[in-house]
Amino acid sequence: MKLKINNILLLFTIIFLSSANINCNYFISGGNPVIDSSNIGNVEGIVKDISTGNPITGVIVKIDDLIASTDLNGIYSIKNIGAGDRLITAEKTGYQFYSNTVRVGKGSTTAHNIQMLKVKTVN
Repeated sequence: MKLKINNILLLFTIIFLSSANINCNYFISGGNPVIDSSNIGNVEGIVKDISTGNPITGVIVKIDDLIASTDLNGIYSIKNIGAGDRLITAEKTGYQFYSNTVRVGKGSTTAHNIQMLKVKTVN
């Protein structure tokens, strides 16, 4: 009897979500959103110190809930981002927080280089 009730609840949930015009694939796939691959793009670039022009290692770069860290050459790459205007942030201890808008193109890779200002410390 318990199995029958669970099946009825599942069927009701699917019907409700379908009629509410909600993407059921999100729930059916175990909570992982199903992304339309024709509507995504990538962003990559180099993070440099604005004063010296040297690449900065270990900068945390974020777009939406996607996170990357710069490598030894200051390079980062974030893939599978929903197309459109997105907020990009970069942060590292000792540098001023960076925030800007990047336009992510459908099916393409957008270059977005970042320059960060070193914060002066007071002794």
